[in-house]
Parts: sequence; structure tokens; C-alpha cells
Amino acid sequence: IRRDPDSGFAQTRAKWGPLRRASHSWVRLPLERAITPPAVVDRVAAIAEQRGIPRVLFSGALMLGRDQYPFFDVADRMLVIGDHLKGQLMGEEKIKPERISVVGDPRSNAARLVPRAELRRAVADTLGVDPARPVLVFASKYVSFLFSAEEKEAYYRTVIDGLRRSGSGAQVILKVHPNENLALVREQARQWGWPDVPVTQEYDIHRLFAAADAAVMVTSMAGVEAMALGCPVIAVQMAGKDYDGGYMFPYVREGAVERADIGDAQGFARALDRVLLDDRARALLVKRGFDFAERYIHPVDGALASRFLAVVDEIRRERTQEPTP
Repeated sequence: IRRDPDSGFAQTRAKWGPLRRASHSWVRLPLERAITPPAVVDRVAAIAEQRGIPRVLFSGALMLGRDQYPFFDVADRMLVIGDHLKGQLMGEEKIKPERISVVGDPRSNAARLVPRAELRRAVADTLGVDPARPVLVFASKYVSFLFSAEEKEAYYRTVIDGLRRSGSGAQVILKVHPNENLALVREQARQWGWPDVPVTQEYDIHRLFAAADAAVMVTSMAGVEAMALGCPVIAVQMAGKDYDGGYMFPYVREGAVERADIGDAQGFARALDRVLLDDRARALLVKRGFDFAERYIHPVDGALASRFLAVVDEIRRERTQEPTP
């Protein structure tokens, strides 16, 4: 929704290419001082319904979290990334299966559409790494009641020391979490032994995973996204601390990733060398990662737009059918 300074109206328009081609329309809403997000959604949905425009909601989640879906009753279809969330919506939200369509992850899909060699060169040119050498995406983790400042420092130092012990010759791109202070992370990396590491907070992480040789993290939804793109994951975690379950993904417990203990630099070096230097071990790990990720993310095949347009066409057909007597 954006303010139109000339007419005093709020306008909403489909930004996504496939949606724009499918709808060929946009709606105008009176801008009221007390208008709320639910009211905006309700009004847009009502106008779309009047004009016969298919109404879809897209969830960017991989699993059902604490947030509910209060707007679902205004849509013809809920689009989700994978089968896991569809199953949760059916079981916990009691949404009928025919109203949920699995289409995949748009950002992973966009990364897949770029040839890997081209994407790798673009990442290398932007972030200053050598595309001829192995590239790791190191996912930083913000401090919280689940992950202390001391654990964060130990995580960094384990990987920094392990890289020196590894025979892989790998280089690192440090991906800063959106909740972290970029300047602080740069300074921490410098203090802990990475004075010249390329650091980014804004570069699309899916493009990084699609271009990289491996990803390193503690635990994150991003791990599933990496595996779906064929990027093997090394989880570096505190010994004896369970990071699986609840709102996190059990990829360590199910063996979908390599694992090393925080504080064990030599163990991390061994894990890294298995992933980067042992072709058979790497192929098996990538396969396990694909199989695990497939529960949560539709296979990244570059055909998301076709699935989306098929859903829109299906809704249009449903709208034109005569009601059953």
C-alpha cells in the first residue's frame, strides 16, 4: 500500500511478475486515518472478489510458528513453500487441503534460474572472493537468551581456527543476521581473527547458498534453504546442547548435516575437509540434505512461476463453474 499524493488514495498493485500478468488489474482504496492492516486486507479482498480477481495469500514460513493466519478467510488459496506447512495448516488451522497449494520458495527459485557459474562469478565479484577456490557461507548468529555472547565468540573462534587447520583452502563470506548490528559484527570479526573477511548483511542468502560450496551455521531455517539448493551444511554447536525440536529443524538429529562442537577446531577442520575434499562423503551429505529439505521446501526446479499461474487458472475455472444443485 502506498500513498498517492495527488488523489489521496492508497494504491495496491501486484509487484510480482506472474501475479501482474495473471491479474491485469489493481485496486484503489480510500485512505482513512484509522485504517488498519486487517481492514486493508478485507477491503482489497472484497474489491477483488467483486472484480473476479483471484485472491491468494503467500506464506514465507517453512513451519507453523506462533503467528496465526487471521486473513485466510479472505483468500481463494493459500500458497506455501512446502508440504510440511500445508500439513500443519490442515491439522492445526483446520484449513481444507484443496485451499492450500504448494508452489515452492520464490527466492530459491530465482537463484536456481541463474546458471551456477554465472552466479558464482557475480558473488565473487561483489564480495571479493576467488571463484576458483572453495567458498563457505558463514552464518552469524545473534545473541539471545538461547545463545550467549560467550557462545558466539567461541563459535567464531572455532571456525577461524579450524579453517587454518583444514587442507581445503576454503575462503569465507560472513553473512550477518538481520537482527545483528553490522558495524559491531565487523569489529567482532576483526578482534576474533577475521580482519579481512568479506561481510554482508544485505546480499540475498539464497544466491549465496546457490553459489557456495558449503554453509556453516549453529542452527537456522537457513540451513534447510541451503540444503534445498544443494549446499551442504556444517552445524557448529555447543556439546550436549539440543538445538533440535520445537520451532527448530531436527536436521542434526536426523543426520542431514555434518556437525562439530563449538570449541573443537580440529573437529571442525575434519568435518570441513570431508565436505570439501571427499567426493563420496559430500555426495551422500548433499543427498541427505535434499531429502530432508524436501519436506519443508518444494524441490527447487525453476518452475515456480508455472505452478503459480496454474493455481490462478484453477481459481478462475472454479469461479466460472455453475454451483452444484
